[in-house]
Amino acid sequence: MPDAVEGAGEEAGFGTAQRTDDATERQHSGGGQRNDRAAAAVGSAAAAAASSAAAASDAAWRAAMPALAHSTSDPTPGKLVHVGSYAFPWLSSRLQPMLDSTSLWQAGQIEQLLALLRRDGYLLLRALIPPRKVLAMRQCVCETLDAPDWAHLDTQSQRALTEQPNEAQLAADRAALDVGEPPLSEAALQRIFAATPLLRARIAPRTRPTHQEAQAAATRSDEPSSEQLQPGVLLTGYRPVTHDPRVLGVLQGPELRGLFSRLFGQMEKQHPANGRRSSDGESAAGPSTFDSKWCRVQSRGESTEEHTDYYRFEHFATNVGTSDEGDSGDAAATEPNLFTCWMPLGCLGVEHGTLAVAEGSHRLSGYRAGVYGSAECKSDCELPPGWPHWRDGDASAGVSPGVWRTASFLPGDVVVFDVRLVHASTRNETPHYRISMDTRWKPTSAVKDDMREAFKSL
Repeated sequence: MPDAVEGAGEEAGFGTAQRTDDATERQHSGGGQRNDRAAAAVGSAAAAAASSAAAASDAAWRAAMPALAHSTSDPTPGKLVHVGSYAFPWLSSRLQPMLDSTSLWQAGQIEQLLALLRRDGYLLLRALIPPRKVLAMRQCVCETLDAPDWAHLDTQSQRALTEQPNEAQLAADRAALDVGEPPLSEAALQRIFAATPLLRARIAPRTRPTHQEAQAAATRSDEPSSEQLQPGVLLTGYRPVTHDPRVLGVLQGPELRGLFSRLFGQMEKQHPANGRRSSDGESAAGPSTFDSKWCRVQSRGESTEEHTDYYRFEHFATNVGTSDEGDSGDAAATEPNLFTCWMPLGCLGVEHGTLAVAEGSHRLSGYRAGVYGSAECKSDCELPPGWPHWRDGDASAGVSPGVWRTASFLPGDVVVFDVRLVHASTRNETPHYRISMDTRWKPTSAVKDDMREAFKSL
């Protein structure tokens, strides 16, 4: 199961298959029934418009992108993909691509974005952050992993494999990266990676090879097993990485501040009684984020099991529409105001170990204070009591099992998800580290006095 406080931001991707009409209009299996108050908040018209626009965004993105390199393409239909402790065929009824909401963001349709976030529990936004900023974050992490006291990267064999680049092409690629206008060609990103052994994040063997052994390994076609490679590391709270200016400039930068300012501003419009205002009457719904940052580096054969972040962060997940004394009922009956924002630091295909979300699971029963560690949670202490119903469905009631969603990612993509949403990661099947970072966000107006030490107001 996830490590202590770090249990929230695993991996995800960029799917090429379009959601079918019946999937777009699907009924979620959250406890077998859609919560009436949540459904009322969404509104059928807004949800239909949001789904239609997001599907159009999927098609537009695919048309704009060149053919993807094999390293970041989606699996072939029917291929078995390991998701947490499960395994499902790709594009089966249990495992589908994420819905892309980028066009709604670009069109300023914040109300529709919020409707989708309430309905599905997540938002996938492409190219929100300039790729050059994300690659600078990746370089920061890789420099740490490659340091002599860590020695987790196999840069020696990668340098031996590096071919002399086309300098003119590489200069053009880097210039395009600096301009930062999406969509940036993945082929260009792959050429930049190919010319930079450090950024490839090739996992070093547990036993350091001699120079001759490294050269021999570089020419072999077989890949080392996970037992032969260095394990993954959790860099959460390791401030030389998480608070490096290259990293902090993105995790607390203008792109994420702008995203959450607009989402929280829309939430305040819909729940005006919960939004505090400054002395001049302006909204106080600006974003605050945890000072701690989460950085996960997963090795070959590693994944994150299914879990929800709610129970570890329940003190901070106060709900819109409740009093300061707290909510005596399920959080599913109200709206939370704590969200995770996850981002990949590189080109990630599903085989690299991407974030997978259990769609609609944020509306299950049991999201309330005091459940964590109680007899009600039993052995699934990081899953809500309603989880078996989502996982297995109810054949007698005609309720199908829930749908997992994942995809492939490029640098600059992000996923925002409800703190209650059950999520996991696919398994990293490659000899390269999968690197991601994530943060927690909350409206500044909802940060109580006993939370201020953990949050940084932006």
